[in-house]
Amino acid sequence: MRWYEIILLLLTLGSFLYLVYKFIKKFPQTARVDVNSLPETKLQALKKNMLDKRLRRKLGAKGEIVWKKLKPVLILLKKIIISLYHDLLEKEKQLRAKRMQSRTATAVGMDSLQQRVGELVKQAKSLFKKDDFIEAEKIFLEVISLDPKNIEAFEGLGDLYLKQKKYNEAKETYNYLLKLSHTEAHYHDKLGKVAKEQGRLQEAEMEFFQSVGLNSQNANYLFDLAEVYILEEEYEKAVEFINKALDLEPNNPKYLDSLLEISIIRKDKVKAGEVLFKLEQVNPENNKISELRQRIEQL
Repeated sequence: MRWYEIILLLLTLGSFLYLVYKFIKKFPQTARVDVNSLPETKLQALKKNMLDKRLRRKLGAKGEIVWKKLKPVLILLKKIIISLYHDLLEKEKQLRAKRMQSRTATAVGMDSLQQRVGELVKQAKSLFKKDDFIEAEKIFLEVISLDPKNIEAFEGLGDLYLKQKKYNEAKETYNYLLKLSHTEAHYHDKLGKVAKEQGRLQEAEMEFFQSVGLNSQNANYLFDLAEVYILEEEYEKAVEFINKALDLEPNNPKYLDSLLEISIIRKDKVKAGEVLFKLEQVNPENNKISELRQRIEQL
């Protein structure tokens, strides 16, 4: 028996019992009449009272018969309702278990996916270092198909395109990373490198300047900006930013070497000698030391 059939049966039974109850309830009202207060109708009232009692006895007997017939039905109905209630509890329990299994499976699936993505990224980076650009690009793109917002894969692609001199693709990738990531200074620096490779020095200067403005404590950003000024032959600005980079990394041979070259270009023999001394301390095995010393002596 379906649940809506049970409900319909309950409503029907309830309506029937209510009518029987209202019908029986009306009869006792006649017993409240004071026969003694109506002497002229005493005989008629007495007869009526006797008829009422007889009728109530008949109805009482019929009520017992009805009850005896309904009692098994009500007992069965109670069992059905209890059974239905327990079925609903069991179904709810099963549903909760399925939801828990689904959540667990989803979590396991996500962990497995992240592990797979991590392995692919490492593989692509390894291929990139070996200059196997075609295979590296394929794997980076596979990672992006699995994880459309994977920053490592997009950055790997951008670096790969820059190395291959695919400047438009590199620029598009780094611009997308600016929207996707919160490390804006890093990707402005990347865009500056693309512009510098293309010979667009003013654009490169603007991008590097933005990266320095966002993070002035990164020596690489400072030196990248200095290199643009060297290419533009604005040596004073270049020295300013190389010195700032050296404040952060005093023993960086690359920065010292660049500062020495500028000193030689500007024919600043004293400054060149100071920087060469520092460079010898930092990197005594530098094969260019003797050559640089001769160049300084010729100033």
